[in-house]
Amino acid sequence: MKHRLLSLALTCLYLLHASALVNVQPDFDITKFAGKWNLIALAMKEGQPSEDNRIHTTVVFDNGVIAFKTRVPVGKACKRLQTRFFPDEQPGIYRTDAGKTTVYIMKTDYIHFAIIFVYTKEMEVLQLYDSCADV
Repeated sequence: MKHRLLSLALTCLYLLHASALVNVQPDFDITKFAGKWNLIALAMKEGQPSEDNRIHTTVVFDNGVIAFKTRVPVGKACKRLQTRFFPDEQPGIYRTDAGKTTVYIMKTDYIHFAIIFVYTKEMEVLQLYDSCADV
């Protein structure tokens, strides 16, 4: 039930932000964001959600670049994936090197939750994460 309510809340938030400019956390501090995060709910405008990459490890580099690492099952093995995102001029916004994907850190308390909006030409996804400190 809890997850259904969170999904409903995310869907409502998504609809509010879908056609508007995405707001990011104004005081976002990337140095506090490193660690493991577990995807618990999402809302998508296009595309299909993947069940394969539910846990992400966020790594922060000295130059402000962040990397999202995850493992994806491929046959009987796991493949490690890492995507690097480069900081935008505004804190809380990150883009891939090719600029095809933009990540907006909308809200986080750095300990319990993070709300992230991911934009590409193919899809828009609003994601709710909780911390995986105990995993």
